[in-house]
Amino acid sequence: MKALIISADNFEDTELFYPLHRLKEEDIAAEVASMKEGQITGKHGYSIHVDLTLAEVKPEEFDMLVLPGEERLREYGLMRKRLRSQDIFSMRTSLWGLYATEFRY
Repeated sequence: MKALIISADNFEDTELFYPLHRLKEEDIAAEVASMKEGQITGKHGYSIHVDLTLAEVKPEEFDMLVLPGEERLREYGLMRKRLRSQDIFSMRTSLWGLYATEFRY
């Protein structure tokens, strides 16, 4: 099983690091994607290496999508789509397209 975590600078540190470490504890591979290469830094100054950019993501390679930061997602419109878990698992590519086009920092 493989998870993709999508985030950007100014993330709430615990909303990214907690699920990342929990996934690793369960032996689930996790990669962090963002809009830029290098690293991203959270609100409290903790940084994390970005494994790949959004343009490099291939949705079919991932079994799970983690979107830290409900407040930011709501602010930028993704939560208005009222996505359900079955949407995420049955239409990963469509979800990725929706995310990549509507979520802007």
